[in-house]
Amino acid sequence: MPLVPNCTFAHPQGAQIPAEPAPNAAPPLAPMQGDHVFGDVVGVIRNALSDIFGGGAVWPTRMANYSGVLAEVWNGLSSVDLGHANIGAPVVTRAGLPEQDQHAHMFGGYASRLRWCLAEVVCAGHVGGVEDRRIGGVTTRWRGEVLQALDDVLRHLVDETALLAYIRAPHATRQAAPATVVHRAIALGEATTRAGETAGPGQAQVQAILNRYQSLPGLLDGLLRRFEGPVKRLDPNTNGWTVLPSA
Repeated sequence: MPLVPNCTFAHPQGAQIPAEPAPNAAPPLAPMQGDHVFGDVVGVIRNALSDIFGGGAVWPTRMANYSGVLAEVWNGLSSVDLGHANIGAPVVTRAGLPEQDQHAHMFGGYASRLRWCLAEVVCAGHVGGVEDRRIGGVTTRWRGEVLQALDDVLRHLVDETALLAYIRAPHATRQAAPATVVHRAIALGEATTRAGETAGPGQAQVQAILNRYQSLPGLLDGLLRRFEGPVKRLDPNTNGWTVLPSA
């Protein structure tokens, strides 16, 4: 349930946090867009903020009206290249049959849990056809659970197969070997070690991105702290917010 007191609406991502994914449930995949070395953490946080503020394309305006500092923190976080930038993201083109992709499965599963935890601060629905959206109820427990969910994501951040292939030959097409290859999801620390041990023209780029991830928990914690304070209610006509009196 949302953290907002007396909320009668359902959580935007479902009543229960998604179950932890299991590696042996990972299906074989042949991604048309290639194998990303890094999961899209920034995209997960962006989707959660869209859940919280609603309004489709106007959610950034609503966020800025809720807290200008929150918007600044988000702009800083989202500007960091964490391996999923529109240009130059480390991606490996793959040809051939599908391979078991534990990375896509495990990262996706833990990303869904992170998104669910973040969106606990919103109570949103419609009454008489009018949007009723409130944000609040923030607790230390909530921040801790969100940061733990981020840690779970970072433990499944990197596609081991794509990491090594990209370092060795960034612009080559990798031939699939489904009989022997499983795309393991590996943690930030293991990926850093493997990248240091693997020589190739993509090494410097990958290592630079891995180093940037050290700042992510602190950046996310700074974003979470901007939700502290009284419960605020949206005026859907102006996309502004008013503070609700405490019970």
